[in-house]
Amino acid sequence: MAFESDVFYDLMTDTVTISTRTTQDLYGSPSFSTGVARRARVVEKQGMVRTSEDKAIEYTHVAWVHSTGNTAAVDDRVTLDGVNYLVIKMVERYPDEDGAHHVKFLLGY
Repeated sequence: MAFESDVFYDLMTDTVTISTRTTQDLYGSPSFSTGVARRARVVEKQGMVRTSEDKAIEYTHVAWVHSTGNTAAVDDRVTLDGVNYLVIKMVERYPDEDGAHHVKFLLGY
């Protein structure tokens, strides 16, 4: 697992805190863990993708996160630079020749 490129890492100027969804109450309101801070590059970009089940997913931000593990899942929460609460709508993991390299999140409200 190489994260070889200093240039790639230097582009990640934002900090995101990823909080895992833990439970929900009787009314369906979720609760989240404290969270783990990760270095990332976040860009405001509105768009829509379709899942394999033909469900439309709208997003407002794209984040490339410095992580090589299973850091988050759909419906987990992301805090951007301590301010915004966004929900992970889709997770994409990208490998290089040595294995996992970075993770891309599509985020929305």
